[in-house]
Amino acid sequence: MLSKFKTWKTLLTVGAFLVSAVTATSAIPAPPAHAASSSTTAAYSVKGSVPKVKAGGKFTSTVKVEVPDDMLLEDTNVLISLPRKATSVTCSVDIPTTDANGKPNEIATAELKKTEKTGRYFQLTLSPNTKSEAGNGIVNLKFTDIKIPTGTSSGDFKMTFEGEGSPFPTSKSLAIAKVPSTDDDSDDSDDSDEATVSLKMKKTSTFEDGDTISDIIVKESSAGSLVKNSKSLSIKLPSGFTWDIDDAYVDVNSGNMEEPELSLDSSEQTLYLNVSKKSSKASTLYITDLRVNADSDASEGAVTATISGKSTVSSKKLKIGTYSE
Repeated sequence: MLSKFKTWKTLLTVGAFLVSAVTATSAIPAPPAHAASSSTTAAYSVKGSVPKVKAGGKFTSTVKVEVPDDMLLEDTNVLISLPRKATSVTCSVDIPTTDANGKPNEIATAELKKTEKTGRYFQLTLSPNTKSEAGNGIVNLKFTDIKIPTGTSSGDFKMTFEGEGSPFPTSKSLAIAKVPSTDDDSDDSDDSDEATVSLKMKKTSTFEDGDTISDIIVKESSAGSLVKNSKSLSIKLPSGFTWDIDDAYVDVNSGNMEEPELSLDSSEQTLYLNVSKKSSKASTLYITDLRVNADSDASEGAVTATISGKSTVSSKKLKIGTYSE
């Protein structure tokens, strides 16, 4: 009897030990799960501001493509397209060394090429960086001389990206420009193939007699568009208005043109841009601190100047503001 009691005591002791071991084991915390990426799809964005470009105009756009880390597969292809009848002359790709967090770029190689002659379709091919510490993948895609077809309706002008699945969605669109309505005078487009000069106001506002108007922005489509001449550009005000250039000057915002001089005709109604030397790099000028005087014959309302001169201009009219007594 004593022998059986010892046997049962031994079994109970072993059982208690096993229960204790199981309990202790279950109390051990599980290893932390691997943190999932906050995003699993590629993101597209326009670098800089989205330009406003009229139908028939041209512009250049740089699109940033960012891929979450550990999501890029070998030889990933993305088809990129512009709207119907739109074209782009050239394309190029840039691969930054690191991502925004300073980690190595996950994209090792990138190729961007046209898939047909018109320049409407492109193919982007990406290969991953095999380094374990690589971060997000980033490439910048530059498309130059994108031509918006004549007759394009106002609104967003979109580029479309067609992927083959994660991390690139099967279809994603990005607005790379905005086409203004026909009554919107603002335009950020590049000029046409012909060497022309475009003018626009930095902003249009209401002015009174003797007020300083906003800067007039003069842009060459190519080097030498503003020809060498004392009347390279003429800006004539309507009847009842005259220019005051006592404080006015020309600032070369970009390019390498020497600062032209300003002068007036005898009536002071026409402003001349005197170019003494043509640019060798397309230039953008700001005519600053111009004043407009109004006489008794001046009519209230929109004031539109007539543009002419020895240089070829893209438009012969420029609304400089609205006159109010």
